[in-house]
Amino acid sequence: MKFHNGLPWFTSTFSSWTSAIVLPSTFGCSKINVYFKNFDPDSCAGLSIIVHEGFHVLQYKDIGTKGIGWLRLFIIQYSASCISLGKNCYAKHPMEKQAYTHDALFRKACSASRSPQNTSLKFNEELINAIIKSHPQLIKSTSGFKYDSGWGYLFFSFLLLVIIAILLPTIYLFLLLLCFVLLLASPLLYLFEWILMDK
Repeated sequence: MKFHNGLPWFTSTFSSWTSAIVLPSTFGCSKINVYFKNFDPDSCAGLSIIVHEGFHVLQYKDIGTKGIGWLRLFIIQYSASCISLGKNCYAKHPMEKQAYTHDALFRKACSASRSPQNTSLKFNEELINAIIKSHPQLIKSTSGFKYDSGWGYLFFSFLLLVIIAILLPTIYLFLLLLCFVLLLASPLLYLFEWILMDK
């Protein structure tokens, strides 16, 4: 698992309302990436976003992180549930409901731990351990998620993700090749410019 401060470029269409996202590694077989728009471990709101995404990581691990690129069972099941729910699937999504329930529980516990004299919260392992100790229900070893949207949606989601799993690496490789060509071409451009100026 790898953490990133900043969202990936291809989330720009919905980044206005996205504060964080968990995605599979495009070129990996088991690695997952957690992206934060603004990583903030020094507030209850910021920590609850980290807890929310951490719950998605737990769902990933429950369902399985193995696969190739975007062809992972978690993202297939997530997409299938979203397709089955239709419009506004995010708000109704069972994986999101679980994560929001857990992060709300953490936010409540975090807010209760702040005294009126101490309104600022700096990242403090001791404080977080105290919150967890006083609220043991925050510790989860499993998400408890069970997929129930049907095989048809699962198959359609798989086909859609096959396209993404092929398209994303192709875009990255094309951009890499383009950079390589430009890098090789730049000395030649200087050479042509020197020849032309010499004449």
